[in-house]
Amino acid sequence: MTSGADTEPLLAGRGLGKSFGLLRAVDDVTIEIVTGNVTGLMGPNGAGKTTLLNLLSGLIKPDSGRVRYLGVDVTRMSTVRLARRRLVRTFQHPRLVPELTCLENIMLGAQTPASSFSHLFAWVPVPRMRRDSTLVDQSVAALRFVGVHESKWLKRPGAVPPQDHRWLEIARALAASPRVLLLDEPSAGFTKSDIQQLVSLIRDLTQSAEWGIGVLLVTHDVSLGLTVSSQVAVMDRGNLIGCDVPEKIVELPAVREAYLGTRSAELARRVVAGSKA
Repeated sequence: MTSGADTEPLLAGRGLGKSFGLLRAVDDVTIEIVTGNVTGLMGPNGAGKTTLLNLLSGLIKPDSGRVRYLGVDVTRMSTVRLARRRLVRTFQHPRLVPELTCLENIMLGAQTPASSFSHLFAWVPVPRMRRDSTLVDQSVAALRFVGVHESKWLKRPGAVPPQDHRWLEIARALAASPRVLLLDEPSAGFTKSDIQQLVSLIRDLTQSAEWGIGVLLVTHDVSLGLTVSSQVAVMDRGNLIGCDVPEKIVELPAVREAYLGTRSAELARRVVAGSKA
């Protein structure tokens, strides 16, 4: 998968491979994320999407292949060091610290932009963090951007609706001012209205002058992926079976056979046509 530009992509995985015992979870996959674009990553359950995202974010290390970020080989770099360089991700299951308020969870992300937060909580000087006006301002801006109402900011995660946990997870990532944002199933459990809000948010992140970042979107939601993505990569059983612009990816026989099916492919074509209208 190439960016179609002369400049090096923000983030690139080249020939990535990862096995767990006899299972080849990712097999010689190449993928790129470029500034101002959304790369959609789709495929059936067990296709290897989350494993690939874990490889790109440094959470696990590949058996083969390389990862480059901002022109540097970061294959062996820790996930914390990558996050501090503003390569930030969310998780399929939000990782919020229940002892902190919603606002403090976002502040934790702004102060310690790592890929897993709960294990860091013991080392965070919470009282000092609360007094840092810059952290507060960053976190409030992120909460406003994702649309979490201020009446919920001082509540603990257990006291707000589950769908808000996803918005909090996204807000915490945004508080770290990412250059590249990796979103793992951000729309799971969302209503139609939530998904429409998410589409607008992702477009703002990639197209606005304020953000202009690169996004990798892992999703099972075909409509979401085809609507918001500049390019779509489809995996099946660890392999990249197709990568192209949305209107072409839905026509690939391998993608239709492994993932979309004939009826789903027709629906996907209508989604693509509607997103281009």
